[in-house]
Amino acid sequence: MTELHQVTAELGEVGRLNERLGELWCERELPPEHEFHATLALEELLSNAIRHSGATDLAVRFTFEPSAFEFEVTDNGREFNPLTLPPLDAASPLEARRSGGMGVHLVRQFADELRYEYRDGRNSLVFRKQW
Repeated sequence: MTELHQVTAELGEVGRLNERLGELWCERELPPEHEFHATLALEELLSNAIRHSGATDLAVRFTFEPSAFEFEVTDNGREFNPLTLPPLDAASPLEARRSGGMGVHLVRQFADELRYEYRDGRNSLVFRKQW
């Protein structure tokens, strides 16, 4: 099953999509231990696209499979691959770390697969979780 949502460039959309994801998670009786990770990853990636990309046209696609879930966030903002950010150095002192990057670090930890592509003037980031 696939469900596509058009998204306006407003932070309130993050809550709307997280709520819809929660509804779908319950309806499809998906493993509860994976819901928090999927929800937090969606919140992080969608809010970053809204805040930082300059996008005016965004979309989120949810795909449910028998043993996996994935979502794709696409936008028409500036080309940016968050997966090229250097890994977070959690061992270094907080004051020595660069600002930002914690959200992407968490998304990397939560995902079984992350894919980025820039095609047809759009950023596309896919988050996949398997069970």
